[in-house]
Amino acid sequence: MMQNLKLTVGFSPCNTSTKDLTELSLFKQFIYDLHFPHYDPQICASGRVVDSKISRDAARKLTFDLISWNQKHTQFKLTLLLNYLLHDHYQVVVDNIVNEFYPRGVRSFVAADLELIKRLKDALPDCEIQGSCLSHRLTEEELEEERREGVILHNPSVNIIRNPVQLERNHRAGFAQKVIAFEGCLHECPDENTKYGHRWYLAR
Repeated sequence: MMQNLKLTVGFSPCNTSTKDLTELSLFKQFIYDLHFPHYDPQICASGRVVDSKISRDAARKLTFDLISWNQKHTQFKLTLLLNYLLHDHYQVVVDNIVNEFYPRGVRSFVAADLELIKRLKDALPDCEIQGSCLSHRLTEEELEEERREGVILHNPSVNIIRNPVQLERNHRAGFAQKVIAFEGCLHECPDENTKYGHRWYLAR
């Protein structure tokens, strides 16, 4: 089973060089995709800290330069993070994806919001949608909501790593899953939720 293990690696285009991607490509056989945040958190926040010293235009250029370089050289599958719930902001995000990222070859997206998933699939039927741990879906019934809208790879809430029974139930129900490694203690660690528990330290 371990030979099928694939990893997702997160990166920020503003802090990643072509040399970094070249070195990472040595391990490409173990990597499913690379996740990266939107260059403009006002369009769609990813949950990752954005360098406030870099302008929006500079971040945009760095992002698209790196995407272009990857297409020509390392050819990693790139997945854009669209994590947060958007409320009435959907069309801005969809238009941006259709006009800026899709033409540059980005076909994979992480989305928590079911309405955004629907709209992306309507606009771009061939895109790949991955679920987000920020949707906090954990059970078979909750993951089925995503699957009905076209999600093919599910990312249950981070708490799934402390619930191996539910993880196995999801697997047996046919859900392709990924979990966030090193997101705190596994299973039922008594210190995981203490004020200064293991997860608190690990996150920092």
